Amino acid sequence: KDGAKKTVSLGDKLQDANWAGSNKSKECTLFITEGLSAKSFALAGISVLENGQDSFGAFAIKGKFMNVRNATPSKIASNDEIQALQTTLGLIPGTDYGIDDNFKSMRYGKICVLADQDDDGIHIRGLLAIFFWTRFRSLFIREGFMSSMSTPLIRINKSIRSEPLKEFYNNAEYQSWVTRDGSKTKGIVSYY
Repeated sequence: KDGAKKTVSLGDKLQDANWAGSNKSKECTLFITEGLSAKSFALAGISVLENGQDSFGAFAIKGKFMNVRNATPSKIASNDEIQALQTTLGLIPGTDYGIDDNFKSMRYGKICVLADQDDDGIHIRGLLAIFFWTRFRSLFIREGFMSSMSTPLIRINKSIRSEPLKEFYNNAEYQSWVTRDGSKTKGIVSYY
């Protein structure tokens, strides 16, 4: 919890990048996933990338992430998910990561949130944004530090094995399409 660069072991919550905590930490990206199945999805992608396991790690959030905006310091300090994330990234509360030497002390140089496109996933992305905005604003405003990967929520296919005819990244977009054009297209609707 002191932010020192070191090997971190959090059981099945974390698959650390090989370079995390080294002099190449700045080149590392941590995928923050919505649960263990999304972590497995991230690890499958990491495994096919050149230097994937060296420069990419995956951290699984269990359940909803805590809303820290109005939480007391003691409640934040006792939250296991927050402590595990801070340990994984090598964050020290109160540190200005806008200063390059402080930023270089971190275990990862970037994060990418990988959450479902449903309401729960959107909520988790928002809670993570609130966490960094409230607790580590210098990272939140640092260009390129925080990103999110979008995957389709709904796909329409002609058959089970065909390429998607149409993909939707949120339910409102899908419902609008159904109202407007959905009755014209026959296909298999798959929810992800």
